[in-house]
Amino acid sequence: MENITESPTLKDFILGIRYYISYLWKKKFWILTFGVIVALIMFLWARETKPVYNAELTFMIYQDENSSMSGGLSSMLGAIGLRSPDKVNLEKIIELSKTDRIIFQTYFDSVDINGINDFIINHFVRLYNLDEKFENPVRFKSSKFDTFDDNERIMLNVLKNLLLGKKAILENSYGVKTGIMKFSISSLNEVLSIEFVKYLFKHLSDFYIDKSIEKDLQTYNLLKTKVDRLYNKMNAKEYAGAEQDNKTLGVWEETGKLPAKIYKRDATITGMVYSEAVKNLEITEFTLQNKTPFIQQIDVPFRPLYPITKSLILYPILGLIIGCSIATFFFILKLYFKDIL
Repeated sequence: MENITESPTLKDFILGIRYYISYLWKKKFWILTFGVIVALIMFLWARETKPVYNAELTFMIYQDENSSMSGGLSSMLGAIGLRSPDKVNLEKIIELSKTDRIIFQTYFDSVDINGINDFIINHFVRLYNLDEKFENPVRFKSSKFDTFDDNERIMLNVLKNLLLGKKAILENSYGVKTGIMKFSISSLNEVLSIEFVKYLFKHLSDFYIDKSIEKDLQTYNLLKTKVDRLYNKMNAKEYAGAEQDNKTLGVWEETGKLPAKIYKRDATITGMVYSEAVKNLEITEFTLQNKTPFIQQIDVPFRPLYPITKSLILYPILGLIIGCSIATFFFILKLYFKDIL
C-alpha cells in the first residue's frame, strides 16, 4: 500500500499561527525592550542632528527663435547669412554649473556670516570641520590658484565632494517640459545657503552669456574699430581739402587747384566706404543683441529660511516600530530553526 503524504490544511495553518503568536507573546518583554532601545537611539539622533536650511533659486534662459521674427526680417537675416540660435541645451547648462570653473569661482566670493566676512569656502570649512583630518587648519587667504599649497588644492575637491558627491547637499536640476532650471542647497547656515546659490547663478550666467556671444562680439569690436578709423580718415581728408582751398585762394591755375580736388575726391570715396561700414556695423550689432541670451531669475531665496529638522516625535515612533519588528523577526527565526532541529 502506497504512503500518502497529507497536504497542510487551513486548520494546520491557523494552529501554526497561534503557536507562533503564543511564543511571541511570551517574549513580549524582550521585544518591547529592544523596540524602546531603538526608539531612544532614534530620539537622541534626531535631537543631536543640526537643522539645515534649504535655499532654492529657479531661472529660465531665453534665446531668440525663428518663430519670433516676421517673415520679411527672417528673409533679410537669411540673405546676409544670419540665423537664430539652436534651442537651449538645458542639460549642458546644468552640467556646466557643476564644473570646476564655475564651482571654484563661487568658492571665493566673500560673505558676511555672524560678523565674519570671509570666502565662502572658508565658511564651509569651519561649518563642517572639513579640515579635521589635516595636521593644520586650512584657510584660504587668496583666490589665486597658483598660490595654493597642496592642502588647499585638496580642500577644493573636499568641498566639491560635499556639494556634489554621494551625499550631495547641492542639487542642480531642470524641468524637461517647463525649461525651468533650479539650484538647491541644504547647508547648516541659512545665509551661506542663500548666498551660495546666488553667486553660483551669477557666475554661470556671466560665463554662459560671454561664451554664447564671444565670436559675434569679437566681430563687432573689429568692425567698430574699422568704422572709427574710416571716420577719422574721412574727417582728415575733408580738413586737408579745406586747408588746401585756403592756401590756393586767388590762384586761377588749374594745377594749383588739383591737390584740393584730390583731397575732396578721397574724402568722398572714404565717406562712401564709411557709410557702408556703418550699415554693416548696425547689422552686426543687431545680430549680437539677437544672439545674446537673457537669463531670468524666477524665484530667489530670502531670509528667513525655515529650518529643516528631524521630528522628536516621529523618529522615536519609527524607531519603536523598527526595533519591535527586528526583535519579532529574530524570535520567529529562532523558533523556526529550533523546531527543525
